[in-house]
Amino acid sequence: MTLKGLSDSELFDLKRSIGNNYSGFEPHLKPLQVSKVLQKALDCENSTKDIAEFLELKTIASGRTMVTRTIRLFKKLHPNLHNSVVYKSHSSKDRVKKKSISFQSAVELSRFELDKQEEVFEEVVKNGFSKENIKTIIHYTKKAKLSLEESIEKLKTDKGVSEFQTIYKDIKLNELNKKIYSMKQLERNKVFKNICKQIFDSEVKEVHLGVFTLYVTFEKKGTIVKQIEMKDIHKQIEERIKKYG
Repeated sequence: MTLKGLSDSELFDLKRSIGNNYSGFEPHLKPLQVSKVLQKALDCENSTKDIAEFLELKTIASGRTMVTRTIRLFKKLHPNLHNSVVYKSHSSKDRVKKKSISFQSAVELSRFELDKQEEVFEEVVKNGFSKENIKTIIHYTKKAKLSLEESIEKLKTDKGVSEFQTIYKDIKLNELNKKIYSMKQLERNKVFKNICKQIFDSEVKEVHLGVFTLYVTFEKKGTIVKQIEMKDIHKQIEERIKKYG
């Protein structure tokens, strides 16, 4: 089978690049180049089903998904990042030499607002964040309502990358203290900072008291609270929040 409008070399390179993870061959093209060939194929009146059949992946459905996902990625991803996307077999090698991100990680990265993508990309490369790590950042920003900076710092702390210790806890603020729950975010943070001053001897760098999550980051580098002490610290924080007001 062939595709209308594509040269023999384009057909060969396409088949040796997309969905090529387990073939034993190095991809001939980078994802950006693949997306351009796929778009050309569509412009030449080949359907996604035609392309999927040509690629001979496990199923027609998986082939069509790969085609649409590749084209959609480069419509959603910041143009400055297009050439940084590589297929998995290249990613580990390229990441050492230059800034790059795997195709699957780029798909997750494209879910962020356009003006945030470059910042997230820098953190992904610098800290070696995986696709699952990027999903976690999305969860923190969408579900836990943390800022992007807070979400990245929380993930870095979870992975042991951050120099500054951060203590986190999932909560239900409306059940702990309805008065604080009714406050605006800045007011809640001010209350929580005062609570932290009552509990910790060390200066705090940043605090957040959200509806479902709280955290405190210390000013001093290194471990401030030992893991064995964490359960008691969590209990103290909850008790002081309950007693406030």
